[in-house]
Amino acid sequence: MHVTEIQAEGLKREYKIVIPASHLETKIQERLGELANTVKMPGFRPGKVPHKLLRQRYGAAVWGEVMEKSVDEATRKVMEEKGVRPAGDPKFDLLKGEEGSDLEFTLALEVMPEIKPMDFATIKLEREKATVGDDEINDALKHIAERDDNSEAVDRAAADGDVVVIDFVGKQDGIAFPGGAADDYRLKLGSGSFIPGFEEELIGKKAGDEVLVSLSFPEAYGNGDLAGKPAQFEVKVKEVHAV
Repeated sequence: MHVTEIQAEGLKREYKIVIPASHLETKIQERLGELANTVKMPGFRPGKVPHKLLRQRYGAAVWGEVMEKSVDEATRKVMEEKGVRPAGDPKFDLLKGEEGSDLEFTLALEVMPEIKPMDFATIKLEREKATVGDDEINDALKHIAERDDNSEAVDRAAADGDVVVIDFVGKQDGIAFPGGAADDYRLKLGSGSFIPGFEEELIGKKAGDEVLVSLSFPEAYGNGDLAGKPAQFEVKVKEVHAV
């Protein structure tokens, strides 16, 4: 058997394999000898059928069997000699496979990468800390205080500066998106704490009103999946609080 390496790039390997015709002929004769002990043909006793007649009748089948086994054996031998571990099933391309000639084919496969154990003692971890300014903290506390205002509900339409208690569900193309819904949410109208255009749609609405708010998220919105995209909010006003 003669093996030529055609490709050895990255994890890809390809070899051209040639099995001599003399080796194949030996395998054919051995297989015909095995058949001679079992095949029955009129006019011949078991084990006495001439190889010539056996070859005429079973030659094609025997050749196919020998060729298949020879390819399997050659493939295993090449992988053992080259020390490669295939990552999947190898691919074969028959170049020459006529009976009486050398058997030539290519073997292409991807090998398992070499994985070296890591010394975990060399790994260093850094804990990143977010720095929040005083202004940001104060703004957040202000919004929380406004949202959680304990003022009593009033029986009138909401005005700028009022706090409304709402249930809402945000949808895109009729499908609710994650994080776009809340119940009993307290929102101060005019605070600018919600999506631009949302608060204005609730001015003039009373408890019990249901509103469909259509708008687009800002291009710089924190959620990249929603930034710059249109959405609809189904809003139910539950209470209006004067501040």
